[in-house]
This record gives sequence, structure tokens and C-alpha cells, in this order.
Amino acid sequence: MSNRAYITRLLLGLIATLFIMGGVKSIPTNDVRGALAWWELKNERFDALEAAGPRIIFAGGSATLFGLSAERFSALTDQPSFNFGLHANFGQEVLVNAALAKARTGDLLVWSPELSGVSGAFPTIAIYGAPVEPSLSGLWRLLEHWFRTPPDLVSRWARPIPSNSVYHADAIGPLGDQRRNQGRVSDALCLQGEPAPIDWPLIDDIVARARDKGVSLVFRFPTIADIACNDWAEASADALSVGLTQRGVVVLNREAMRRPIDDFHDTHYHLNTTGAERATQALVDELTRLKMLAPAGR
Repeated sequence: MSNRAYITRLLLGLIATLFIMGGVKSIPTNDVRGALAWWELKNERFDALEAAGPRIIFAGGSATLFGLSAERFSALTDQPSFNFGLHANFGQEVLVNAALAKARTGDLLVWSPELSGVSGAFPTIAIYGAPVEPSLSGLWRLLEHWFRTPPDLVSRWARPIPSNSVYHADAIGPLGDQRRNQGRVSDALCLQGEPAPIDWPLIDDIVARARDKGVSLVFRFPTIADIACNDWAEASADALSVGLTQRGVVVLNREAMRRPIDDFHDTHYHLNTTGAERATQALVDELTRLKMLAPAGR
């Protein structure tokens, strides 16, 4: 066999291997299947929400799902609300646009993303289903996601999520809240990653979409554990707060972003029910102080 033929076969074999790996990697993992089930469930429950007048919609990743309580918010304010928090790996563009698609003129959207969600992190779940179609400009990033690591066949072997898990669809309440996050079950409360540039075009697009639809948008910082390994997030939060304020966006929860570890459940950003109720009370207090809510009973 000539060297040329050998190199050609080697390249063809490599290409075929990459596409086989990509094909396997495109099979949703059980984590992704669960997230897609949440997507369908939340859309169904939001559509079933019968409420006249302005509504309060929480949007973001699991920091929103675990971190706020629409049920508690409604009880405190007598205003209809819904927790549209899903999995952060849908990407903030998809998550916020999904909430805006449900919103009406006059609604208030409380956007509370993970800090990594505003740094252009690739939405690795959105590529698996209907929520988003990859653009040509994103094709390279899509291929990079497929091919950068060997496929994990074990995680793609379909198996049911335990019925008592916080990640089971039955854990979601009628207003979209997480209802099984009782107590603290883990010490893994350090934020993952490191400081990254803020994706201002993403933020500007979200702000413009809300404005065009006549929806009031406020940015609420997610709650993180008040421990030393999270100190690096302060500089990122300060830069984000300044930029949002310059764009005329109301910023909430910056000073109270860090909370005691006993307010958390199983990982960073995931509050337990007690922590979520405290965070929701603080949100109500801030919105009331800003005259964006009427006191309950009025």
C-alpha cells in the first residue's frame, strides 16, 4: 500500500470515527431527558395558569428553579406568579425567550440566571430538542461539543429517574416550584468555573426583547453560598451590576447574594425550601420598596 493510500484511509477512518462519536453523543443523556421533561411540564402548567392582570414570571436556570418560590411569592403578594426556572444548560437565551413567549404586556419578568449563564456558556441541552435550532454561526460550537470528549455510553443508557428524586417531574409543583429540596444534603457549594467575560450582546438582546413586548424586566443575582471558595465571583458580580445599571436594568439581590450554607440543598445555586422562602421574601421586599408591587391585600 502506498503512503498516499495509507494516509487517505487513515483520514477517512478518523473522520468516520468522529462522526460515529458525534452521533452517539447526540443521543440525550438521562440528565438531558429529565430536563426536556421539565420543559414540557412547565410549558403545560404555565398554559394552564388562569390569571387576569399582570403576572410575575421567574426565569433562569436551576438557580431560579431551586432559589425562588412562586407559591410563596403569590401568598405574600396576592399576585399571580410562576417559576419558569429550568436547567441552565438550555442557555439563557432559550430560557428567557421561552418565558417571554408566555408573557403578556404588563407582566414582570424576574431574570435570575447563574453567573456562568451570562458569560456565553454553550447551551449543551438546547441542541437535543425543539427549544432551539442551531444557526450556521453556531455550527462549529455544536460540532466542538459533540467531538471534544469521548461519548459516555453509560449516561446515555435510558433508565428512569428515581420517583423520589428532586430531578423527577413529580417534584415540580403547580406553579413550577421545586418541592423536594428539603434540608442540606451536600457540602459541594463552591461555584464551578472561573471568571469569564460577560456576554453583553446576549444581555442586550434579552433586554430589547422584553422592552419590545412591553414586559418589565429586572435582573436578580442568584444566591450563592457565603464561603471563601466563592470570593472570586464578587468581581464578576460587580462588573455585571454596573453594566446592567448603565443599561437601565433594575438590579436586585446584589448585596444579599451570599447566604449561609444551611440555606442550600445539594449543590451550588440550589437552595432548600427554607432558603428559597427566605430569598422569595427578600425579593418581595425589594420589589415593594421599588414600588413595583403593591403590598398584599391592597
